[in-house]
Amino acid sequence: MTPIEGKVARVINSLIIALNIGKNKGVKEGMKFKILTQEININDPDSREEIGKIYFVKARVSITQVEEKFCLAKSDEIISSSFLPTFIRPTKVKALPVEGYQTAVDGNINIGDKAVQIEEIPKESDKE
Repeated sequence: MTPIEGKVARVINSLIIALNIGKNKGVKEGMKFKILTQEININDPDSREEIGKIYFVKARVSITQVEEKFCLAKSDEIISSSFLPTFIRPTKVKALPVEGYQTAVDGNINIGDKAVQIEEIPKESDKE
């Protein structure tokens, strides 16, 4: 099955966004989507030839309300607590020393960012 794709139509607040897809595109409450960066071109440093394109995931969201031509989605990501024991606390990755370079990725969600459905892997209990 081809994943459903749309775009961010409106940022409602820091937890909720509107996507430009709804019942008319097969969106259902509870579906999950990833919000992607704009396409980033990768060029060969010697020839300047474009050698590929990539996207990064800015956020993951779950659909909470579906209308005919749009839907609302809320953040699906949880920030872990620093009160957790060290062995299950997320580790911080050291940043690369790239000061002075303009980064290609804007981490903020913007109108027009691409949204792509995340296909759920059926659980064993769902197959029975």
